[in-house]
Amino acid sequence: LLGLLGPIVFDLGFLAFFVASFIACHILWFRVRPRAGLWYSRGRALRGRTAQEELRRDRRRPIVYLRGFVSDTPPDEEGSSFEEQLARHVRRCGPAVAVGRPGEQYPPLGFSRDYVSDERWKALVSTWLSDAQLVLVSTNFSGDSLAWEIEQCKKMVNPRRVLFLIEGDAFYFLFRHKFNHLFPRPL
Repeated sequence: LLGLLGPIVFDLGFLAFFVASFIACHILWFRVRPRAGLWYSRGRALRGRTAQEELRRDRRRPIVYLRGFVSDTPPDEEGSSFEEQLARHVRRCGPAVAVGRPGEQYPPLGFSRDYVSDERWKALVSTWLSDAQLVLVSTNFSGDSLAWEIEQCKKMVNPRRVLFLIEGDAFYFLFRHKFNHLFPRPL
């Protein structure tokens, strides 16, 4: 009788091992995997350079990204944000820099950031604009800082080197309504 039960017990043990392995893999895949992308992104962000370091390392004229902090979006399903994808492409042409959000714990992937006080951000942006080869302006916010940034671009940057990033009709109409007076021709 024991000779007959041996293979059955072995098969049940193998089945139990297989089920336990399946459950463990399921837990790792669906519970840990989403966090792994976040951990990986944070690790890469912490290794990233500040804008000053990036400008020292790459002597080409900078590509400046101006945006409201509401534009900082989380990564998509594939693990990269709009800003990260944009920076990856423009970095081929020069150092990609932006002002960091005050109090930000982890800098997001994308443009290299410098963190300055509220009193100093305008001076920093003016310095970058004076030498910029390209300025990217995200327009999905409509505060006073955007008006100031557009005015500075008009004063300091060739208009052919300024690109407005407008996400959809609603933002375009809002942008046009609020800032049309800043442009030489109606939008």
